[in-house]
Parts: sequence; C-alpha cells; structure tokens
Amino acid sequence: MDKKKGITIFASLFLGMLMAAPLLAQEKTACEQCSQGMAAGTVCQEDQMNAPEKGNQALCPIMGNQINKEVYVDFQGKRIYFCCKGCIATFNKEPEKYMKKMKDEGVVLASAVCPVTGEAANPEIFIEHEGTKYYFCCEDCKKKFQADPDTYLQKDMQEKSESHVMHEKQDAKQK
Repeated sequence: MDKKKGITIFASLFLGMLMAAPLLAQEKTACEQCSQGMAAGTVCQEDQMNAPEKGNQALCPIMGNQINKEVYVDFQGKRIYFCCKGCIATFNKEPEKYMKKMKDEGVVLASAVCPVTGEAANPEIFIEHEGTKYYFCCEDCKKKFQADPDTYLQKDMQEKSESHVMHEKQDAKQK
C-alpha cells in the first residue's frame, strides 16, 4: 500500500471515530423498571407501557408515585390525591405550581365531595375549619357543617376506616 492510500484510510477512520464519539459518549442511566442502561433522555419501553394515560389522577403530583386514595387534600373544589402525608405539606407550600403541572400533564382531578351529602362540591362554597378547607354542594350544607362539624368529620373518618378495612380484606383474599 502506498503512503497516500494509508494516510487517506487513516484520516477516514479518524474522522469516522470523531463523528461517532458523541453518540458513544452519551450518558447512560438505569431504567427504574428493568435496570437496563438507557441513553440519557430516552424512555424505556417498559416505562412507556406502564405510564398512566392522560386522564384521572393516578400519580402523586409531588413524588410521581402511585396515589393513596386515603391521602388527599381538597383545593379550589378539586380533590388532589398523594402517595403519602408528607407530600401534602409540599403541595400546600406551592399549590398553584402543582395544579399547573397536573393540568399540563392532562390530569383530570375529581371534584371535591361535600362532607354533608357526598355529592360533588361547588368550588365557590367552602369554609376553613381547623386549618383545612371544606367544600360544599350548597349553602345549606355549609350551614349544617358549621353548626356541627364533628358529626360530619366523624362520618368522613368512619367511611375512610371502612374503606381501609375493605382494602385489607381484599388484600387478604388475594394472598
């Protein structure tokens, strides 16, 4: 092989390596679901398959974990669920930030429920009781609650407790 051909081949290989280097040097991250190495900025197929569809809230707006239907706050007439009680405090510091995040992600929030009737609440009718906002379907329910909040709060706690027992029974059947 003559010297010119050798230099040409070497230069071609060198340029090819220079062009490929950025692709080969991409940072690799581990997929949380399957532990496969993924190039930064890409999404694992398993993550895509398990991602919740746009619609009803399935993930905590703070941590991104599955929601716990027993951990929620009512904000502006909407019920926002969280994975744990710690996320409520974070949400309460910047609620508009997380509401916007959920809206941008296409999350549809459930209407808050009137503690008196169990019907969908009106975001315009609410009171604050012991640091928590309660939304009502009508002014009459708001007045009933104000007259005897303990009755309605105990009813809500009893329903949550019954719901928890039902979940425990279902879990026990599945085991």
